Amino acid sequence: MVEAAFRPAASWHAMLLGPILLHELGIIDLPQEMALHISIQGAIGDQIRYLATCASFIHTGRRKRPHRALTRVMSKGLVCRNSEIEQCVPELPAQSRTEIRLHRCFAEADENDRVSLDMSYIDDILATHLLATAAMSPERDLAELYVAFGDAVANAIGQLPPEFAEYLTSDFYQSTGDPHDPELLDFVPIVRKFKEIREIVKRDGLRAELEQTFLRIRDDSVWRILKVLTGSKAAALKEWDPDRSPHSNLWA
Repeated sequence: MVEAAFRPAASWHAMLLGPILLHELGIIDLPQEMALHISIQGAIGDQIRYLATCASFIHTGRRKRPHRALTRVMSKGLVCRNSEIEQCVPELPAQSRTEIRLHRCFAEADENDRVSLDMSYIDDILATHLLATAAMSPERDLAELYVAFGDAVANAIGQLPPEFAEYLTSDFYQSTGDPHDPELLDFVPIVRKFKEIREIVKRDGLRAELEQTFLRIRDDSVWRILKVLTGSKAAALKEWDPDRSPHSNLWA
């Protein structure tokens, strides 16, 4: 098993290229699901719940995994406030970073057993970076866009069984602190909530519907954030086309 970590950067480009280069080096040479943990410099606080809840339904695992498979993830939690930090923008120092541990990167094989990367991970990195930036921004326009994103997530969750609302309002920073003991999992309240909603999704066949719902919410919010950051619709279109799916086709 290889765990690849990329040094902090002021832009996302190294993070987008990292998996591609690992594939070209032959390190990613088999079909597989890989954990993709995205760290954002700074403390996001409780409002991370909207970003994390949205991510819980987008590009989820494709293989059936037992409950104990959460053991490693929950050693730090679905979201981790990590004090180990390298300052990447000296004039904007931070005391911590927020690590979101809900995404995956997929490698797939075609009929000739050629392995390629599913580029959907690019969308996840871009969207997470932009939404988290808006959540922490001192700029009113950006902060309000994250509030609107949170409202949209909450409204969508409100249309689902009550277990989903309980998940949304859980403490996403909860963890077991142990990467080896699966018996600790069910002592953590958010794990029980996560398990409950996964069972409902499976029972009612909601996976595809929920993914599309939360992709629309996420992508619309990212598009609005980019328009503010770039200052024009034309400039924003160079980064993210809201009418193209998947948006990562732009980065092929």
